[in-house]
This record gives sequence, structure tokens and C-alpha cells, in this order.
Amino acid sequence: MSEASIVVAAICAFGSMIVLILGGIYISVALGLIGIVVVYLGMGPSALNILSHVAWNSLDSFVLLAVPLFMLMSEVLIRAGVVESLFKGLLPFLGWSRGKILHVVVLGGAILGALCGSALAISATLTNVAFSYMKRENYDESVSLATIIASGPLGFLIPPSIPFIIYGTITSTSVSKLFMAGIMPGILSAILFMAYNEITVRLKPRIVPAIATDGSRELNFKELMSASATLIPPFILIIIILGSIYGGVATPTEAAGVGCIGAFILAAARRKLNWKLLMDSASSAIQLTATISWILVGAQIFSFAMASMRIPATLAEIATRFSTYPVIIEISIFTIYFILGCFVDSISLIMLTTPITMPIIKVLRIDPLFFGVILVLFCNIGQMTPPFGASLYVASATSKVDLTRIIPGLPPYIILYIVVVALLMLFPEISLFIIR
Repeated sequence: MSEASIVVAAICAFGSMIVLILGGIYISVALGLIGIVVVYLGMGPSALNILSHVAWNSLDSFVLLAVPLFMLMSEVLIRAGVVESLFKGLLPFLGWSRGKILHVVVLGGAILGALCGSALAISATLTNVAFSYMKRENYDESVSLATIIASGPLGFLIPPSIPFIIYGTITSTSVSKLFMAGIMPGILSAILFMAYNEITVRLKPRIVPAIATDGSRELNFKELMSASATLIPPFILIIIILGSIYGGVATPTEAAGVGCIGAFILAAARRKLNWKLLMDSASSAIQLTATISWILVGAQIFSFAMASMRIPATLAEIATRFSTYPVIIEISIFTIYFILGCFVDSISLIMLTTPITMPIIKVLRIDPLFFGVILVLFCNIGQMTPPFGASLYVASATSKVDLTRIIPGLPPYIILYIVVVALLMLFPEISLFIIR
């Protein structure tokens, strides 16, 4: 096939996939179906036998065992009330600020990222816990929910991160190093969100009420110690998980197992550990893991089909011609990610595009760790942008607030995420200096 024919075939394949997804077909089915059709037409019926091996190999990874384990850990912590107590424990320390609850939501999103790793779980939990406080103190609904929606995806950057595990597995990149590379961009995003919130509530006092007397008065030593005691157990668990990974004591999968044991201990200490909690947590973790697994199988079949047509190699060859202008190619790739993120969920976006973009990234000599962080940042943006932003819909459904009242508050946070991307492109060491 000529280069032009390959490019046209790639556009047709991706276009067909988007049409199927918009038509309501499950993304795993859409990916697998397009892949099977392409392999059949391009390589003949006999090549279909290879797809069973492709499907098996896509799941045959020790690193992927971390996904169900981290899922189980987060479900246990949420159902045991540890996450809710974490929010309540943070609230007293920010009583000095007019927008205290907004700041606690951002901090909560970052800290919960180290316990959950699931943006949707964090968004749902923050909405359940924080929005009731915000309504009681008459916070602006749009700003309140926009902050929750933007803070939930911070869990994708703060380890343990499910997207980093998926990306590392597909690209054979160190998951431990990806975890480390995501820390500073996650912290930077949180700082920018908090700075924006503080400036906004001072310039537009109507967004939040005057400082209330119940949650913002000066706390005495006893109250501060009580709040600190609430925060200590989850922080110890975070230190154990991340410390074991960064200290070289455990792999991410082994650390996930340790995290599960820690979650069970915290649940037992709160007298919430029972058969129902275990069954509900395991059931939810299994469902989420099965969904990710099916998407991974479909994405690998699709990627195999694209590779059989030499699409990644052809795109890499085209990129070579423009390698003297790598910034233009980078911006083009990131623009495509921004657009796709509006229509495809984060896990699918990583699985679908990474096998195709990695050859281009190698040609441009971009660090795979750096690219992984940028990719996850665009996944964060996709989580909160219509028409298919998952965190947006979770927050709307949980709070029972119409989307049209939430969306106006989102653009500033989208812009702030883009600012983080721009800063990383200008100063990659923000992300990578921890690894060096």
C-alpha cells in the first residue's frame, strides 16, 4: 500500500470507531470489531487465528494485577468511611480562608489520589461529602461542582494511578518511575487550583458567603489534635504504599497488595469491616476490572490491526520529515488528544492511541515518562469536558444538579490544566527531576 492509502485507511478506521462509539456501541466492542474487520480484509481469514493470542497476551501481565488490587483498596476505604473522615479532618485547618471548602476539595482530590487512583470514585466521593457542606453554606453551585470535577482527576496524576499502570504496561515503561513523574504535576495542578479559587472568592464575594462561625472560627489545641488524629491513619497508609515502591522494597503490584491489607486494617479499626463490606467492595472492584480488561483486549486487537497495515510506522516516517520542528508535531498530537478526550474515556484513550503515537514519540526522542504525564493530563481534561466527560456526569448525577448549571464553571480549570501542560513542555524537569 502507498503512504497515501495507508493514511486514508487509518482515517477510515478511526472514523468508523468514533461512529460506532457515538452510536452507543461499547467501546471495547467497537475497538475489537474494527480490528477484526481490518485484519480480515488486510490479511485474510487465516490471520484471525492470531487474534486469540493477541487477546491473551494483552492481559498476561504481572503489573496489571495492581489494577484490581488498587480498585479493591479504594472501594474498602470509601465504604468504611475513611475517605469521608479524611475530608472532615482537613476542613478545620483551612478555616482561615473564605473559600475553605473549595480548598479542602482540591486537597482532598490530591490526597485521595494516593488512596484511590480512580478519578470517578474520587469525584463521586467528593460530591457526596463536600457538596452537602457547600450547599449548607450557600456556595455557588457551578463553582462548587466545577472544583469537584476538576479535583477528582488529580487521582490520575498522584500515585497509585490506574492510567499510569495501563500506559506503563503497553509501552514497557517503568510504572514506578511513572508514579514518581506524576507527583509534581499533580501538586502543581492542585496549587494552581487553590490559587485560582482564593483569588476568585476575593474578587467575587458572591460566590461564597462570609466566613461562617461554625467551621471557620479559631480552633483550640484539643480540636486540632482531634482533627489530626483523623488524618494520621490514611497518611500512614499512603506513606507505606508509596514508600515501599520508591524505596525499592516492593513492585507496584506488591504495594497494591499491601495497600489492600492496610485498607482492611483501617476498616476493622473503624468497626466497619464485615461480610457485606467485603462482598460489595469485591463486586465493585471486579466489575471495574472486567470493564478495563475488555477495553484492553479490544484496544490490543485494534492496535494489532493498525500495525498490520503499517499505520504506526508510516506515521513515524511522516514525523521524521518534520523532526526539525518537533514542537509543531507535539502540539498537533496534543491537540488530537484534547479533541479525542471529549469523546473517549481516559483508559480507552490511552489504550487506543499509545501504540500508534509511541513510534512518533521515539522518532522525536521524547522521554516516554514525560509523554506519559502529558497524556494523563489530557485524560484529566477529557474527564471534565462535555459531551462525554465521565467525572462531569458522575458529579451531576450524584448532586442532582443539571449539567447546564455546572458547565459554565469548568473553563477556568480546563485552562489551568493546559497551563500545566505548557509549563511541562517548557520545563520538563518539573516532572522528571525526581527521577534523575
